[in-house]
Amino acid sequence: MKGGTTTSWTTTSVRRSGYKAVVDGVGGRRRREEDMVEIRKAKREESLLKKRREALPLPHSPPPSDAVSLDQNVRFCLFNLSYNEKPGD
Repeated sequence: MKGGTTTSWTTTSVRRSGYKAVVDGVGGRRRREEDMVEIRKAKREESLLKKRREALPLPHSPPPSDAVSLDQNVRFCLFNLSYNEKPGD
């Protein structure tokens, strides 16, 4: 009988080890830390992209009125300069 109990104990331990995987504490901790680092990196990148988008001017926004008047003045001056030049000078 003593030989039969050893065999049943061995079979039971083999079944248990195959039935439920053993949780590796160190490996689980390392995976959680890596996941947290990835989450922090993603959040940081997202916030940087948001700040960059806010800092950029809108491409379809009309230029300020000062810029329009300055542009008109520059064109007027250039036109006058080119019109008033003498061809021989």
